[in-house]
Amino acid sequence: MKVSGLKDTTRLYKVKRPELIDDLYIIDTPSGRDVACKPHIVGKALESVCFEAALEATKAMNGLLNVSKEESIVMEHILRAAPGYELHRAFENLNPKNRLRQVWIRPRYTIPSYRDHGDHSRRLEVVHEDFREFPSNTSITLIKPDTEATGASSEKALREALEEAEKVGSKIEKVILYGFIARDALQLLKETAEENDFSLIAFAMEDVMELAHNKYDMTLYGLDFSYWERFREPSKLSSTVPYEVLQDFLPDFVPGSDQPGDFSSRQSRLFNGNKWETGTIFCHLTNSARLIRGLQSISRGEPWYHHDRIISKRLRELQWARVKYLPHSLLYPKETFSCIKGT
Repeated sequence: MKVSGLKDTTRLYKVKRPELIDDLYIIDTPSGRDVACKPHIVGKALESVCFEAALEATKAMNGLLNVSKEESIVMEHILRAAPGYELHRAFENLNPKNRLRQVWIRPRYTIPSYRDHGDHSRRLEVVHEDFREFPSNTSITLIKPDTEATGASSEKALREALEEAEKVGSKIEKVILYGFIARDALQLLKETAEENDFSLIAFAMEDVMELAHNKYDMTLYGLDFSYWERFREPSKLSSTVPYEVLQDFLPDFVPGSDQPGDFSSRQSRLFNGNKWETGTIFCHLTNSARLIRGLQSISRGEPWYHHDRIISKRLRELQWARVKYLPHSLLYPKETFSCIKGT
């Protein structure tokens, strides 16, 4: 699709999948591919590439939906990871005269886990919310950046937002999603949108994934390592991705790897609703290396096994990054332990 103002390196696609949502777009940028392919991009480097990708996404939203002309735009941040997509900064950069209204919510699972969101005993609770910037007596366009895996956190956040908007006499008419997005999330949130009578639009970074067995990993293609861990049998994952985008991924992507990773752990600083916390970057790097080694061990005989060169490169990059962040992690021995145990 052609949208005025986008860089020549940015590609925008309209996805037509009847089982998903009608207004589904894939936005491909070199920066978005870097986030998806290179788990060693963390901290300040992550902020930079996410901001570049978000600028293009904002221009696409403006070009297709005229969001800059909307009078009542509100951005809902799910803490702690969502602000790391830098979409708020991109909106403020492209529309400096209009102050962006922002609301905050932190749904948290009662039982923490790393790479295991399939445990149905885990319950979501809201530990922080701030909806003070909702405008009263108007129609609202809600923009929500986040990693959308199962969609459970988003469903919780949207239902809370709908109630809070109603309290001030407003109605959320349109919800725009942005980030790494899985099919499961779109199917769940489509039901939420139909039930609550709002339009749902999504701008997925790079592709729309099939969620892994653990309801956490979001890969472009490859073997499902969580399925192998559980059943000791191979199971292949796929995604909805434009052919040109897939071609550009192939030289850099480790098949089966998780594109967003633990997105909050990739960030230097995280706002939890009350204070700023230090991101557990060393933990993310450790877990990413472990996942890639595991994928390498079970992929022998697969048609993409020649990707050993890419795997070796990624492991070297992760090791160098681990060396950089090791002194920091030693200040937080709990973090180092959680990398071994899983969080």
